[in-house]
Amino acid sequence: MIYKEKKIYCGKYLEIDIIPSFVKKAKYIDKTKRLMSLDKQKILNDKNSKRKLHQVILNNFDSNCFHLTLTYNNDYLPKTEEEAVKVINLHKKNKNKIKR
Repeated sequence: MIYKEKKIYCGKYLEIDIIPSFVKKAKYIDKTKRLMSLDKQKILNDKNSKRKLHQVILNNFDSNCFHLTLTYNNDYLPKTEEEAVKVINLHKKNKNKIKR
């Protein structure tokens, strides 16, 4: 059996996958086997999507990054969605003016 190696660099983090490679492939697919493996495939897809998200986060963010959550006090809560969008747009414009 041949093994393939896949390296994934996520910022300072390195992830290595070792994948078995089979020379012979099945000539036909048994429909009952395919139907039975749907649940297993869903579980694998879910696991892979979580792993991909983790890799993206590791690649795009480090310890110097921060996360900010803004909330409204009930007294200042916007009355409409359009008003909330205007406030967000003003915040974005002012953020670009801040010197770093």
